[in-house]
Amino acid sequence: MRILIVDDEFSTRMIVKEIMQRYGECDICVDGDEAVEAFAMALDKKTPYDLVFMDVLMPRMGGIEALEHIRSLEAKQGLLPRDLAKIVVLSVVDEVKTVMDAFKKGEVTAYLTKPLDMDKLIDTIQALGVK
Repeated sequence: MRILIVDDEFSTRMIVKEIMQRYGECDICVDGDEAVEAFAMALDKKTPYDLVFMDVLMPRMGGIEALEHIRSLEAKQGLLPRDLAKIVVLSVVDEVKTVMDAFKKGEVTAYLTKPLDMDKLIDTIQALGVK
């Protein structure tokens, strides 16, 4: 499994990576611009990401805008719904409306609040069928 972790906070990236490296290869980005570039390169190389962890508020390009670009890249590739990356949004509680709007558009698969709770992170990935 290929995993992309996108967050501008070092500690969050390291917590998620520590847990997720048991499940697959993890790449890290510090903002939405890097995430879109990494996602596009992975699609071009035919090694797409299966799971993306995306912070909402980041410098340069925020997470919701990056998610829109990612879903657009997947659509241009003609990916079927079952082949789309699962996307887990990482956010502080007061960004709930923004995240819910993304859920309604079909861009988000799951949502975790920060600071991250490791048990909730593991429960979420298990609910998504990550093994």
